[in-house]
Amino acid sequence: MTNLLRVVLVCLLTWSVLRPAHAQEAASDSANQARAKVLFQEGRALVADGRYADACPLFEQSSKLVEGIGTLFNLADCWERLRRTRSAAALYRKVERLALASGQDQRAQVAAQRALNLESSLSKLLIRLEDPHTATNVRQNGEDIPKENLGAPFAVDPGTYQIVASSPGKRSWSLSVEVPQGAVIVTVLVPVLDDLPDGKQPTRSPALALPAKSDDSQPEVEAAPPPKLIPRPQRAREEPPRDVRPAPWRRPTALALAGVGLGGMVAGAVFGAQFRSSNKDAENVCPSSYDCSNREIAQHEQFVNDARRARTFSVIGFGVGLAALGSAAAIHFTTPRAEKAFSASAEWSPYGVTATLRGRF
Repeated sequence: MTNLLRVVLVCLLTWSVLRPAHAQEAASDSANQARAKVLFQEGRALVADGRYADACPLFEQSSKLVEGIGTLFNLADCWERLRRTRSAAALYRKVERLALASGQDQRAQVAAQRALNLESSLSKLLIRLEDPHTATNVRQNGEDIPKENLGAPFAVDPGTYQIVASSPGKRSWSLSVEVPQGAVIVTVLVPVLDDLPDGKQPTRSPALALPAKSDDSQPEVEAAPPPKLIPRPQRAREEPPRDVRPAPWRRPTALALAGVGLGGMVAGAVFGAQFRSSNKDAENVCPSSYDCSNREIAQHEQFVNDARRARTFSVIGFGVGLAALGSAAAIHFTTPRAEKAFSASAEWSPYGVTATLRGRF
């Protein structure tokens, strides 16, 4: 009976000590969830206004507090819009794994498709060592690159990267490289690093002045002054008359390019309006991203695809229109005006200067 009483007392004492800690943890979790929801809603409001650069940090903070599937999906979508394709593809894959584990097969399928679309057009960086047997440490924007990544292309986000190579007793080497958007591989070759100086200045052999060879058998002769040359009359070169009449094809070509340019601008404006409409429809489908049905997720994906397609055609239309209008303007303003061609010549003689003009007047 005494031992049972002791066990009961120990359990009561332990419960009284751990209860405040559990209550504090529960309160902290509740506060984190509330704060994460506020950050998520603020990020969604910024996305609705097209301010993706401001929305992404809010989604990141929300995901650090509570790693929700909806928050991670919105963060990946935000990174994709900012062309952080490698980061977005990796995060879509994480959303796919979490969704499969929680039984959300439809959301997992959408995330997998989004990741697959990005993975086919990832930018890659290939860093090779000119001497792979040296102990060279390579850093990319301040982060060490693993040895196994050297010599093989690896995916990166488009942008500017500072590549720095260093080794004990060697001079550091650096290079700034720009990785563009698209399925491209940018190769960087790290040369063999130079040795550091040992503090001693290298000695250079002084230049030797070679004595001029002299020949005592030949007397020195003073060079005679050059004879004075009498200038001969010169006749100015006559230039043939130039025909500056404009080519007959320039004006029709300029008009045709102007028509193509106006058509491209109109098409770009039409597809731009369609992009804004589809993007707005996508934002109105389940804007909170919580408790979305499979039909809403599929409908949201369809609107997003329509918006992307319209945006692509709009960019192509404006690009073609601007290029055609620029070409038309260049042809128009560089077409020479019809001028009266003439030629002039001048002739010098002991009796004076004779000028001659020839041409069509």
